[in-house]
Amino acid sequence: MLRIPRTTVARRIDRLVQEKVITIGVLANSAKIGLPIYVVIEVCAEPNKLDAVVEAIATFDEVRWIGVVSGHFDLLVETMFRSEAHLQHFLLRKFAKIDGVTQMRTAHVLKVAKLAFDWEAMRRASKESEQPEDALSCVRNGDVWSLS
Repeated sequence: MLRIPRTTVARRIDRLVQEKVITIGVLANSAKIGLPIYVVIEVCAEPNKLDAVVEAIATFDEVRWIGVVSGHFDLLVETMFRSEAHLQHFLLRKFAKIDGVTQMRTAHVLKVAKLAFDWEAMRRASKESEQPEDALSCVRNGDVWSLS
């Protein structure tokens, strides 16, 4: 029990929402609402057309979120579908028509093994990894090597 009046809690939540620190929403079980096919798409795009590609992808109702990323591809796109036929139609009839996409790879998410919202634990883990080590050591062929 917090022993704080509900009105105080409500004001704090309202302030956090207004300041865009938090968003309040509902997370549905996609399979139970008719969207059992969960696919992540890696997208490569022509650099001078990246913004236009993002805008085009953002118009699709099947897209839940788009991340502009670094690495072997430029965008990571999370999508959900009601069937394999729906996925095929999306990829071949909609996504394939986007000017500026040079490559795409799909990954079916077979199972979500973790979905975390414990922000405080994540912040603690981040702080722990930033603390300097006294010595760096590794094990090789059963021997412990220390690098100081």
